[in-house]
Parts: sequence; structure tokens; C-alpha cells
Amino acid sequence: PALAGAIFDERADAPGVALEDVAAFAAAVEGFLFEEALESLQAVCKHFDVSAPLRQNAAHRVLMVALDLRESQGRLDQYRWETLERLVRRVPRAAMAWEAAGDAVRSLLFARRHRASPFGGGGSFSLADLARLGPRVLEDQGGQLQADCGLMKEDLMARSRGG
Repeated sequence: PALAGAIFDERADAPGVALEDVAAFAAAVEGFLFEEALESLQAVCKHFDVSAPLRQNAAHRVLMVALDLRESQGRLDQYRWETLERLVRRVPRAAMAWEAAGDAVRSLLFARRHRASPFGGGGSFSLADLARLGPRVLEDQGGQLQADCGLMKEDLMARSRGG
């Protein structure tokens, strides 16, 4: 926030904002989002007493909890490693986070397929890997929710007498 204010305050008398300033602002926001995601993932790992590099199953679970926490604004101590799958079956929001996290982890594995070592290790993830996935996963979820809202709007308009 202070950086954004400084960028725009510096050019208060200018007619607009330079492209370089917008790029700097976007890079700063991206950095803040990465750091926030990394801190969240570190907290989840600490809670579950797991450490990076994470294998596929652990990466899926850690990312799922981080995403679900972000959506629910819940508390980390409500999650238990051994009962995550039960939570996913009972809570639709958790099911969406589970699916999104699994898709993201599998997509990253697929993207790495040509760079992976034939001697193993290609299926492990650092917390930085998962933190970089966060914005993309949230964007994908947002796109899905926007599509769902669009369908709901069409249905409501179809039922409306006035259109």
C-alpha cells in the first residue's frame, strides 16, 4: 500500500500514470500476493508438521487447506490431516478447494514432465512452487464462479416477465 501511494503521489501533477509506473505497481502487488501465499502455506505445513519438498499427496492437501482457509476465513486448528477427505465430502466449499488444489498440482506435474529427472524427484514441490500456483488457482475459481453467476443471471432473466 505504501509503495502504491508513493508511485501515484510522486506523479500527482502529471496528466497520467506512466506505463513503467503501472508495471512497477503490478509487480509489487504480485510480490505481495506471493509472500502472502507463501506465509499461508508455511503456516499450514507447520500445523500439519510436514516439510518441503512435498510429495504430490501432501502438496495437494496443503494447497487445499490454504485455499479453503482463504475462502472460509476459518482457523487453521479446525483442520486435521486424517479427516480432510471427510471434510471434503461434507462441505461444498472444501470440495471446491480440494478439486482446485488437485487440478493445480497435477497441472504442475504435467508442465514439468519433460524436465523431470528420470531418477525421481520430479513429483516433489517446494512451497514456492505452490505459492506460485495460488493466484492461478484463485483466478480459475473466480472464472468458474463468474460463469456460474452468468448462468444464474440468464435463468433469472428468462423467468422474469420484463426481461
